[in-house]
Amino acid sequence: MQSTTRSTAALDAIRDYLEAQNLEAETEGRRKIMQAVLAVAVGKGISGVTMRGIAKEVDIKAGSLYSHFEGGKDELIGETLRWNYNEFFLSILRALPEGGTPEEQLRGVVRGHIDFQLSSSWQNLFETLIAADRAGNFLSEATREQVRRRRELYLNYVRAIVTEIEGDGFDTARAWGVINFLNEAITLAGHVPSGTKREELDQFAFNVCMAIAKSQPHSPSGNDGAKLNGARR
Repeated sequence: MQSTTRSTAALDAIRDYLEAQNLEAETEGRRKIMQAVLAVAVGKGISGVTMRGIAKEVDIKAGSLYSHFEGGKDELIGETLRWNYNEFFLSILRALPEGGTPEEQLRGVVRGHIDFQLSSSWQNLFETLIAADRAGNFLSEATREQVRRRRELYLNYVRAIVTEIEGDGFDTARAWGVINFLNEAITLAGHVPSGTKREELDQFAFNVCMAIAKSQPHSPSGNDGAKLNGARR
């Protein structure tokens, strides 16, 4: 069964984004550099990220690092965030069925998102870094705008899926609910019963995400309570 146009268009936007990236340039050496940037940024703060310090972390000369990132620290951080999202999108695409139903696509999103989060202990550092920027405002505006664009690509896709599952009501809130739950995959995996198989973890996460996707702002009694003041979308 073919998915409906909205999720197909949102997924095509992610594919178009990836096609515009120079993925072939992401060598193992560059990956090690950018992994080190994430680890240092979260452990020591963005002020702890220096070209000399990162060069030492990956055992290369600072001059060699500048030859890869001529824009210095700003370019290094921006490229690290770009690379991390490229890897994330690729993980999602690998897990998706060909032409699946909205429910099958959501299952693929769950599997791909968890795959990415669990593939290495530093994978969740990205979201921690973005959250720290909200408080510290240390990323450049250009880098922040690039992050917003990439997050919007994923949000649009998940929002399209939940809309196809349960209509438009609270679609953005439901999509963010799914995404934020999956961002905690490492924490989730640490609190399931001992001996839990990966497929059981995926099924549990899918059940939770389906419940979020189907949630609507109506109580069973029809009494929805007081309206929120100043709620933001």
